[in-house]
Amino acid sequence: MNGIAFYAGSFDPFTIGHFRIVCEALCSYDKVIIGIGNNPSKRPLFGAEDRKKLIQCSLLDFLDLLQNQQLCNYQFSDSEKMALERLQKDSECVKIVIYQGLTVDAALQNDAECLIRGQRNQTDEVQEKYLSVINGRLLDIRRRCLKTEVIPVSDENLAVVSSSTVKNLCAVGEYIAAMAYVAPSVHNALMKKYLRQVFMSAYREVVPGYFNGQPEKAWQELCRVYEKRAYHNLSHLAYGINYFNIYCRLWKNLPDIKPAEFLFGWFYHDFVVGCKNAEEQSAAEIADLLYLDKKTIPGLIRATVHSPDVVRTTEAQELINDIDSAILGDNANYGRYSLGIRHEYADVKTDAYAAGRIGFLQKQLKTEIFRSMFFKCLLLEEDARANMQREVQYWQNLRK
Repeated sequence: MNGIAFYAGSFDPFTIGHFRIVCEALCSYDKVIIGIGNNPSKRPLFGAEDRKKLIQCSLLDFLDLLQNQQLCNYQFSDSEKMALERLQKDSECVKIVIYQGLTVDAALQNDAECLIRGQRNQTDEVQEKYLSVINGRLLDIRRRCLKTEVIPVSDENLAVVSSSTVKNLCAVGEYIAAMAYVAPSVHNALMKKYLRQVFMSAYREVVPGYFNGQPEKAWQELCRVYEKRAYHNLSHLAYGINYFNIYCRLWKNLPDIKPAEFLFGWFYHDFVVGCKNAEEQSAAEIADLLYLDKKTIPGLIRATVHSPDVVRTTEAQELINDIDSAILGDNANYGRYSLGIRHEYADVKTDAYAAGRIGFLQKQLKTEIFRSMFFKCLLLEEDARANMQREVQYWQNLRK
């Protein structure tokens, strides 16, 4: 090992690319200090303390994915596994600090021997050469020495990933694409930022008398309920909104329902979870708001009951159920979903959970999963069945 490495950035937010660089550094250095700096030319989306918390949550998320790799089927590189196993044994090998001023001073103040830089592409290469020259001059003035190690991001899928890329995807409503580049906790926090205006617009169109701060109050209450969950959270809401927006843009046979009403029903469809008649209770939560129409939106919420016995009478009801089930056919994110559901029932013993989960999945597999024409055209049925059958096999093997 080679002493202390200092990895500086704004980390607004922390991405999988950042995580990979930290892991590579952990394989070579005794300790890695992640330094959260301030770029005066940019207004950050998250405050420094929030960024620090999200980095901590990201590392915990990846540790969780590694510990449950058989269930979630998340792929790690050898260096990532090595680094996470080390972090699991010694949480002090990574330290996160917030600093003001020059990076070289922050590194020296933290007794670092090396500055770590990430390089994704040729643009980064030019920038790194520039920074190397400037940092060299600053260090000469201080009569101090710091070596610089540039860690290339070899995965071509991550070579174009940056915090800006993630935020740009979220800004145009491509929340699912953004999932691939950040840890689950970070994505959930991003959705608290980016879904707010979507909720406000739907609320104002659907709920009469929205003035006097009621949309903001309703949004804060919604976040309070959703944001702490492992799966039925703000990321889940964003996932469905992303698909609904694609539907509205590309599908010509729109159901006879206003988008705002559909979105409002979607925002509240999982307001209550984890109990019998949860959908009915979720519908009841907004009944007083909907004094103009107590049928359409509650009907949408009730349509998300995952039972072959539920009769859905409109295209909108079929669509909202299919959107709720879309994750089943998502090969990239199904593992995170199955792990998230397990965490939401963490108080249930493994054998009892496995029995219940197997029963639920097998019941779903006995019937057609996707009913709307839009989702039939997406051809997710086969992938969904394969994903669910693999999870059934996982829980069956665990019970042997």
